[in-house]
Amino acid sequence: MKHKYSTTFSKQLHSSQVASMASSHYHYDDLSSETAAFRLFRIQKSQPCPTGTFSKVEICLFEATFDGHPEYEAVSYAWGRDPASSTIMCNDKNLDVTPNVEAILHMLSSQANSTGAYWIDSICINQSSVSEKNTQVPRMSSIYSKARLVRIWLGEASHEVETALGFLKKVATNSASIR
Repeated sequence: MKHKYSTTFSKQLHSSQVASMASSHYHYDDLSSETAAFRLFRIQKSQPCPTGTFSKVEICLFEATFDGHPEYEAVSYAWGRDPASSTIMCNDKNLDVTPNVEAILHMLSSQANSTGAYWIDSICINQSSVSEKNTQVPRMSSIYSKARLVRIWLGEASHEVETALGFLKKVATNSASIR
């Protein structure tokens, strides 16, 4: 027999759990509309665990403008078909990303200059805001062209990636010898 109080408590507990879960997910603030604002992030932490796996990646997302001449690296990658099934920490809140983006972040955090700023479209553009995407997507050309470095992520190491890199090296060598 269910008690009236236990049912009420259970509903209250469930409501508070849902509220807690909702408040623990990252919420994008609107970008400044007066300037050509965009977002960048810095990687805070991604340390290997004793089991060989990685801990949750932590990033700090912030607003920037071209007027401020920010120095950052942009990352181009294939979105893939995987849903956003991995979670990272963004400004101390949970942010869902694809496994591909999580792998990119782990790779970036292992680099020597991982304290630098980065731009990845799926993190830096609010994907659930049509109006923001309509504003930010036309800026992507400027975002890539003004980056200090553009990294291209082909995925985790595999035979296909190695073949593609070998082909790119041959093209670079052949085009250099043509000049």
